[in-house]
Amino acid sequence: MFVTKPASSPAPLRGRPVSAAEQGLPPEAVGREPSYYDGARPPTRSSGGGAPACVSFFLVMFLPTVLFIFTYRRFPAFTVTLVGFLVLMALAPAGNAGGPPFAAALVGGVLLSATNGLHCYYAHSLPLFSLRYGRSYHNVFPQEPAVAFSDAASVRFAGKVAVDDSKATSWTSMEAGINTFCVGPIVDQSSVGRVEFWAVGIDCCDKGFTCEGGESPEGGGGGVVVPVVAENDLLYDSIGKYLAPPEVRRDMFLKAVSVAELTHEVASTQHAVLVRWETRSRNQLIERHWLSIALFLALSLASSAAVAIGVMLLIRKDELLGTMTLPGLARIAMCGGRSRGAAPPTPAEQYARVPLSVFEVQMLGLVAPLLTAILTVVVYSWAPCLNYGIVYVFTLLAILLVSIMTLMMARRTFAFGVVLLMAAVGGTFTGRWNYYRHTFHSCAVATHQEYTGVSADAVGAKYSDAGKIWFTEDVVLGEKFALGFLYKGERHCVAPVLPEKCLGGQPAAAAPADAGLGNQIIVLGSVLTAANATGFARFDACPSLEHVDFWAVGTDCCDWRQSFSCYQKGEQLARAGMVLRDTIEEGVKDDILAGYYLAVSAATSLYGLPTPERPLLVSWGSDPEALRGKWSASAVRVVVLSTVLALFALAMIANGGMAVYARKQQQRGTKSDRSRRHQDGSPHSPPSGGESSVRAPTDYGSPMAAAELPQPRSRRRQ
Repeated sequence: MFVTKPASSPAPLRGRPVSAAEQGLPPEAVGREPSYYDGARPPTRSSGGGAPACVSFFLVMFLPTVLFIFTYRRFPAFTVTLVGFLVLMALAPAGNAGGPPFAAALVGGVLLSATNGLHCYYAHSLPLFSLRYGRSYHNVFPQEPAVAFSDAASVRFAGKVAVDDSKATSWTSMEAGINTFCVGPIVDQSSVGRVEFWAVGIDCCDKGFTCEGGESPEGGGGGVVVPVVAENDLLYDSIGKYLAPPEVRRDMFLKAVSVAELTHEVASTQHAVLVRWETRSRNQLIERHWLSIALFLALSLASSAAVAIGVMLLIRKDELLGTMTLPGLARIAMCGGRSRGAAPPTPAEQYARVPLSVFEVQMLGLVAPLLTAILTVVVYSWAPCLNYGIVYVFTLLAILLVSIMTLMMARRTFAFGVVLLMAAVGGTFTGRWNYYRHTFHSCAVATHQEYTGVSADAVGAKYSDAGKIWFTEDVVLGEKFALGFLYKGERHCVAPVLPEKCLGGQPAAAAPADAGLGNQIIVLGSVLTAANATGFARFDACPSLEHVDFWAVGTDCCDWRQSFSCYQKGEQLARAGMVLRDTIEEGVKDDILAGYYLAVSAATSLYGLPTPERPLLVSWGSDPEALRGKWSASAVRVVVLSTVLALFALAMIANGGMAVYARKQQQRGTKSDRSRRHQDGSPHSPPSGGESSVRAPTDYGSPMAAAELPQPRSRRRQ
């Protein structure tokens, strides 16, 4: 509809603006852009909003791939939670008119991206991490106990080894598709009894074992160890095993090993090392995985961009496009909302346009989130140690929930609600991690018993409630039976606590290379010649010793074999220690202690020590109370460091928010000055009585003001 001069009025000169009086509008409409109530065409958003919407679609669909590839292994719960929120954001357009098809397309894109990222994680990221941080063993004999090599990423065998084709076995399951899982025992000329190492492959055992050169892997053959995939994996048992490539399906290979045990009457172990024969070096495999990840990301990047552009082109409504930016999707997903189109603003929307003061930004954007982060870290770090700690936790959660919901319900303070939520979640994760990593061990010592005069050969089950232990004078550390075990990027060091009389034995002497079967050592049911014992000491000085249940432990304070220095200088003969309690008592797996348990199992198998049912892990030192203070000091350092980081991050957020609001306020002031000069007839405005050819910013006005305006009249173009 065109608004022109009435027919009775003289035709305006070209270039002369038409006044509000000539248009039949009331004086209060001067300087205001014609709105829907003036009979003008409803304003529409510029099509330029498509670019932010396209970028938002792209980010929502591409982020799941990146998250699963790079963060899922270290932070599985965080990754799954963030991907779930992206799915919720993708559902946000469903509340708009015509939005359900686009929401369905976005959700499908997010789920497809997450599926691709999870597949790339199993196929490349997990093997890459294993190769980069796992250990490489050389000159390994097939008779050595496999548990001592549980931290291996690659293995190279000594001498002439081969795969026993006569005992090779295959396994096929509908769960793993049409793939055939092949296994064969790795043996040499002296192999007898239990099989510790198995060669594995896919679809390569129809006519003997021919997997990656398995026909003749003589002369120091070896390959890559199949990693343990299901450990600490939230999704593997449900959907991950269907997305993982068959080469990393350790569970399927172990089933094939079980079939081989029944079919060929061979004995194996639950810690069997599964090796894929490889002729390429470790560095070549790492480069190959990096290249595969880069190509995968490039393809995902291109496909996500193409889908984002396609979804954007399908959207015909400008008002729908305007709400589908990344902040808009997040706001709708978290607190609801819909497209407003050309409808007049509600009182809440008018309140949302009121600029924020400096005090509000500082309090809501800096002080409140900082206090929230500090409180959540402190409460979650120490509340479980208190008698009524759960009351403090629930009280804090209730206050935070009310505060966050109050801020996020208003559009004006929605951003501060998001910042407060992020501070609460970050503080919660940090506090829980700090508790199970440091505070738990400090508190457990105070709530458990203290024992004195404990002998090294005592049964550990009698002291299962111990917090501090003081050993007898004849107790020493068996450093020549120490072992370092790589677990999740950290070297876990263990050394047995032994009676002093048991250290009189010497390492087994190496026999000549042509030693016959008369010079043998029995290792877990298999025959190991002394020439193949690799020079490690065997525990033969105390054949009557039945229990070795106490082990001194530490991280990154030993060599891989026969070296241990996890104690203060001069405290090698401390004969005391603080017992490390397992957080499994509270239903949470302790990754640190899990590495120690594996190291103890490897050491007992490698050195022939008695295997404890449940070893007691001790932090060695002359003053257990001082050791307990170290755990408390570590917990305090985490609180201080997290406070400094939170202050730095929140200060940047608050300053950035102030800069944005200041710029918007300046823009509003500039527009207001132009409108005021226009109404006052300043030299920079058109002559008095004329209508400005430059329109003022759109002001829909309130419903009451709009009701006072006259209805538009039909006019003809002159």
